[in-house]
Amino acid sequence: MTSLCGAFSGLHIGKQAFKAFVPAQHLSARRSAFLCASRPVTVRAPVTASATMAASQLTIECADGRRGGKLKTRKAAVKRYKVTGSGKVLTRKAGKQHLNEKKRHQHLLRCKKEQSVSPGDLFKIKRCIPYAGVK
Repeated sequence: MTSLCGAFSGLHIGKQAFKAFVPAQHLSARRSAFLCASRPVTVRAPVTASATMAASQLTIECADGRRGGKLKTRKAAVKRYKVTGSGKVLTRKAGKQHLNEKKRHQHLLRCKKEQSVSPGDLFKIKRCIPYAGVK
């Protein structure tokens, strides 16, 4: 791991540099993997007398924050569902795509309106559109 971290020590992207602040042998395998990550990493150690104690109490923060990566939005779900200001989810009614000649006019008019999504499907929609404000 130390050779891999050493490879990133001279790499510069923009104004940030990849540097291994603490040698990898003092860290656990998981923490040393974070030091060799491909995104900018900030390592903050508390002010203590011994170096081994400082290595065990590291706080590792990535460039996109403590929570990890961003969630991706499924574009197909964005096209199918509409989220209102109050957090309700609306979708089109079924039955108006084709074979409309033999359907009654009132039925086609009813199919124009949007309907709210059933509560059983809301969990799946929240995962597909994470930042839409679905309640």
